Amino acid sequence: MRRRTAIVISLYAILERFETVADRGRALPALFAVMERCPAADLGSPGSLVHSIETLPVPEFAPALRTSLRIQPGLLNVWMMNRILNAVETSEARDELMGLPRAARDHPRAGGRDVALPGR
Repeated sequence: MRRRTAIVISLYAILERFETVADRGRALPALFAVMERCPAADLGSPGSLVHSIETLPVPEFAPALRTSLRIQPGLLNVWMMNRILNAVETSEARDELMGLPRAARDHPRAGGRDVALPGR
């Protein structure tokens, strides 16, 4: 438990001023790569990675999120997808994103982990 707390505190310290960075979209691949390398890790609920990414408008980070889900679905990137699905207001936008939960669930590297997906 102490190690998890130390990791979460370290991530918050690293990303503390992320919102002040002018071109923070350039950091998206690195932030999602952490999620991909640690798909089952408890890095916060939702934690500094998600909070930092979500300082950007959804259209700016959604393509990187889709890519991340195709590379390695995990707790945080699936959680982010679910948050977006819960927030979209038009059926067109929701329909466009609905294939992602199934793709994440069925991904060969998901390792049989039961991640919380919409409609399950």
